[in-house]
Amino acid sequence: MFRATSLLLTSLAVLCLFQTAFCQAPDPDEPHPIALYNSIPAPAPLSPARRWELSGRGDGVEHDFIYTSWANPGPFEITVASQSQKWMSNVTVTLEDATGSPLMRVQARAGADQTVRENVVYRLLSRQSVRIRVHVDDNTGAYSVLVNGPLER
Repeated sequence: MFRATSLLLTSLAVLCLFQTAFCQAPDPDEPHPIALYNSIPAPAPLSPARRWELSGRGDGVEHDFIYTSWANPGPFEITVASQSQKWMSNVTVTLEDATGSPLMRVQARAGADQTVRENVVYRLLSRQSVRIRVHVDDNTGAYSVLVNGPLER
């Protein structure tokens, strides 16, 4: 009896969460996505975007790129490819909520002369403001970041 009641209540709670996630309508007066901080100039993603790619080559200095946008409910897929100039290199991409709390993180650690590709999928349950933080360390060679997701203006 307890299991049946628990299962029923859990199912109802999940159903209510999905209904509230899909009932939120976008506000046309909300601000457009902006790049909050770039340690060097970088190409900004086009918006509204369902997919954008950032690529470049490390210059021996650590850099952070932070992009903000509103996102609708749905799956986010982030793919990172990285190659090292020497030793080990790290390219880390973090999807954060508006408060800066990480929702998901994908890290590509590459050794000398090898290309590494990492991929992570995360599902947003409600419309919210998100930040995409890209951290490139000082040993990084060529890298690319591909974001597929329900980003909007």
